[in-house]
Amino acid sequence: MEGAARHQAVKYYRCNARTLVRESATALAHRPQIYVWGDLVRPAINRWIGDLFGPLNRQVMIDLLLEGDDSSARRNEHVAQLRDRVAAADVVMGRLQRALDAGWDPGALREQYNAAVAKKRAAETVVT
Repeated sequence: MEGAARHQAVKYYRCNARTLVRESATALAHRPQIYVWGDLVRPAINRWIGDLFGPLNRQVMIDLLLEGDDSSARRNEHVAQLRDRVAAADVVMGRLQRALDAGWDPGALREQYNAAVAKKRAAETVVT
């Protein structure tokens, strides 16, 4: 349902069938547009929302909302990926340092080393 104004002053809520998946059972059974006068449905909707978040249901709703919130899990996953990038850059930098110690030409390794340092710094900047 979405709010819409028709004839400038009258507020309606409408169910816009164009947003439904074409040829789905719901779309086929649905009228093209359904308009409901907002003043008629708003009190009932407000009571329903008030009941959902009212004192009797408050803790249940909080638990359900927290259960559905995966933002901390996504952040933890993102931080783990960044730490993996830091570790991978450390491996590359260590390999290149061993190559330098073995006598490789520093000029030949400079670009690779600088790229690894840049990746490490970028990941560390985001993590902190």
